[in-house]
Parts: sequence; structure tokens; C-alpha cells
Amino acid sequence: MDDPTIKLLTSPVVRVGAAWISSSVVLSTYSNTAFLQAGASGWQLTMTRFVGSLLLGFAQQVLVAASARPTKRSGSLSLTSDALMSPPRLFKKHAKTYLLPALSLLSANLFNSMALKNTGITITYVTKCVIPIFTSLLCLLGFGPHPSKNLSSIASMAVLCTGIALASAGNSSFHLPGFIFALISSISQSFLTVFSKQASNASGLTGPQAQFVMATLGLLGLQGMQVVKTIGATSLGRQTTVQIVEAAKTADEVRRGMTALAPLGALAAVAGYLEYSLNFGFISLVTPSFAAVVDGVRRAGIVTAGNLMFAEAALSRWNHLGILLAITGGVAYSVSS
Repeated sequence: MDDPTIKLLTSPVVRVGAAWISSSVVLSTYSNTAFLQAGASGWQLTMTRFVGSLLLGFAQQVLVAASARPTKRSGSLSLTSDALMSPPRLFKKHAKTYLLPALSLLSANLFNSMALKNTGITITYVTKCVIPIFTSLLCLLGFGPHPSKNLSSIASMAVLCTGIALASAGNSSFHLPGFIFALISSISQSFLTVFSKQASNASGLTGPQAQFVMATLGLLGLQGMQVVKTIGATSLGRQTTVQIVEAAKTADEVRRGMTALAPLGALAAVAGYLEYSLNFGFISLVTPSFAAVVDGVRRAGIVTAGNLMFAEAALSRWNHLGILLAITGGVAYSVSS
């Protein structure tokens, strides 16, 4: 007879969720913050993560398609199967389905990077305690399945949000623009959760495949924003000859700096790919509200790891209590939902 506990611990939800949380808390927290502290901008971090996700997703899809082709000869896979598609064909087929999730992903990442650059890990992630609430509100508005309305679920979510706030409290690096960036990122993350769940149900893509499609769309969006910014500055006559020369010097300095930051950039790119591939795989297995609650537990871990790795602020007794409350609230919500 199968042990229910072992069955639960080895279930896809637990395995993918644990991998997502651990990769984010350890790898993403270190690589993102180290990259920014070494001199990179929020824009550069976002670009690095999207380029890395595109390249790694492209390579994985090529390898998956190549390994699946022998099976195709036996007739067990259709020629139109997503597993057999080249990356360009996969992107072309699913780009429209993943447009809204990709825009949400781009906004969530860009503003998160800008928040981290301006106000640090702690303030950024205390702000993000609102994500479960925003996600539940979106579901109530019809963007996803209605969250549980029983008293225990509501109480669990309140405990979770309180825990994340306490785990993050006590940092003196509050910066109003950084706080606003974190709030925008939180709202974008909530939209990403509900939109990516809808897209996953419609497409049936795996987490890595969904990440490749969205990273490609997001990178196109970043390039489009850069082009618009350049054209706008030129058309408005903002660039004098001196400014153009200074901009060229700055661009050259940025290129040299990015070369020096290449090892950290590569680590950030791998971290971004793993984090969101596992994130989208997890979202496909659970409801948006539950994904948002687990995300809250993950963010409490990020705050703790950030303080341990970068000593942003010493953890007080209230911080430790907050971590315990966040984990307790997340587990209680999962049981009561």
C-alpha cells in the first residue's frame, strides 16, 4: 500500500514547487543582487535574464525535438507535436496565446530589477506581500477560478501577508521610487499568474517551452522600447553634438563594464531561465490563488537569504517570527483550499 505522505512529497506539485522555491531563493537572489551591486542597471539585468532565457529555451527545444524524432518514426508522436517543433515554429504557433503573459512578465521583471537597484531586497519584497491579495482580486473579477472564501483560507492569507511584512521589516533603505517600482512589479506579477495559467490551459506547453515563447516576446518588447526611446529623443531634438559624443562614451563604458560583469550576467541568465521555467510549470499544476500564496512563502525565503548573503540588515526576533508566520500561513492555506 502506498504511503500517502510519500505520495504527497513525490507529487509533481511538491517537486516542481520545491525546485522553483529553492532556485529562486538561492540562485536568483544571489545572482540578481550581485549583478546589480557590481554596477549593472535594472534594464541590463532584465535584458540579461531575457536573452539568457531565450538562448537556453531555444537550445532545450532543439534538444527535445531531436531526442523525440526517433519515437516519431514509430508513429507515437504527431508531426505537429510541440515536442517536435523547431523553436521558431513553436514561437510562431503560440506567440498570440502568450502575448498578455509575456507583457506581464516583462513588466514584472523590469520593475522588480529597478526596485532592487533603488531600494534593495527587503523593501522590494515586503511590498510584494500584496501579490496573493491582488491575485485573488483578479480571480474574483473573473480572470481565474474564484479563490476559496472560507474563513480559514482568508485567515491563512492574512497570516501569510503579515508574516512576509514582519520578515521584511526593519530596513532603513526605503526609497519612494523603489517602492513604487516594487508595487508595479507586484501588480504585474499577479496578472502574470492568472494570464499564464489561462495560456497554459489553452496551449498545453511545458514550463520551459512557455518560458521560451514569453522570453522571446519580452525581448522583442525590450528592443521595441529602446527603439522608441531613441527615436523620441532624436525627433524632439534632445541630443546635441556634445550629448551624442557623451552618449557614445557612456555606451562604450557600459560595454566594457558588461564584459567585466559577464560571469555574474551568465549566472543571472541561468537563474532567470530556471526560475520562470519552474514557475510556469508550477502554475500549470495549481490554481492562480494557490500559486500566489506559495510565491509569498518563496519571497519570505528571498528576504531571509538576501539578508544572509548581503547583510542588508540584521534579522530581529520580529523578522524570525515573520518567517515562521509566512511559512505557517502558506501551509495552512494549501490545506484549507
